[in-house]
Amino acid sequence: MQQKKRMLNKKQKVSSLSLQLLEALVKNGRPHIHNLVAKRAFLDELVKASRSLDYETRDKALELIMGWADAFKDKGAKYQNFYMVYQQLQSEGVDFPVNDAKESAPVLHLPQTTTTKG
Repeated sequence: MQQKKRMLNKKQKVSSLSLQLLEALVKNGRPHIHNLVAKRAFLDELVKASRSLDYETRDKALELIMGWADAFKDKGAKYQNFYMVYQQLQSEGVDFPVNDAKESAPVLHLPQTTTTKG
């Protein structure tokens, strides 16, 4: 996935835009996208981005990790990596950025539709 390479790009603008794209994909994507992002190898790359010297990239990566840990905490075992990575970083003493919950919604949850015969 090219997204992993872009997150770690040395150019701040490239890594920042990559994280914004990733956020949009997860917010608006279907479970297939969520499954790809929830893989440990992908999340490890996001952790690398969170260790960036660039504050904007670091804060965005940490914001995504924290938001997804919260958004997917009750979605089953296949998404447990989101929370595990968040817990790992917390245990390492990482300071997560404080954000207003009204400013960002980590995931768009589409309502289940049912068809009725009428």
